[in-house]
Amino acid sequence: MKLKFTTAQICTIVLVVFYIIWEYNIQVYLTDEHLDYGVEVRYDLIVILPILLVMIAVSVWQYFKKK
Repeated sequence: MKLKFTTAQICTIVLVVFYIIWEYNIQVYLTDEHLDYGVEVRYDLIVILPILLVMIAVSVWQYFKKK
């Protein structure tokens, strides 16, 4: 059985990979600048996380819908 990915699933994989890279770079930046992570408000997460959650939900729904 060959696994076929939908466009939404491919976009989700790409977004998750970019998010992991982004989060790693933010952690390196916070460490290099000696910033306290607890005090800093991560406004980027207000945008990034809802998009990721919606894309993951759509991808999972499409995966189980195909079965």
